[in-house]
Amino acid sequence: MGKEIIWTAIGGDIWALIPKKRGQGFVKVPYGHHVNPGLEDVRTQLGEVDIFGLDGHLEIVLSPKLRRPEVWEELKAKSIRLLEAHYGCPARESLADFKKHHPVKAWDNWSCFENPNS
Repeated sequence: MGKEIIWTAIGGDIWALIPKKRGQGFVKVPYGHHVNPGLEDVRTQLGEVDIFGLDGHLEIVLSPKLRRPEVWEELKAKSIRLLEAHYGCPARESLADFKKHHPVKAWDNWSCFENPNS
């Protein structure tokens, strides 16, 4: 299997594991303290979102206005398409694989996943 983004939706936001460019596994800090022009383009194209990535996964955090059901599915699909284009690899949704492959072991508790839609 080639490199792929593994993502899941948590609390109305999108969390994605970003594969390393070289080697195996996933990046521990996919978006740090310095501006990433490609991810800023993704943010601009999505609109009212913030993008973080210091905790082992990339987080696309939606504004409350974008969490409406009539907007969510389209925005989720657009977010994934933009991430695939930016990183040059396909994305697959899987909560189980997201938890299994998360590069930061401090996330092993996963209590936030007891009710992932809250």
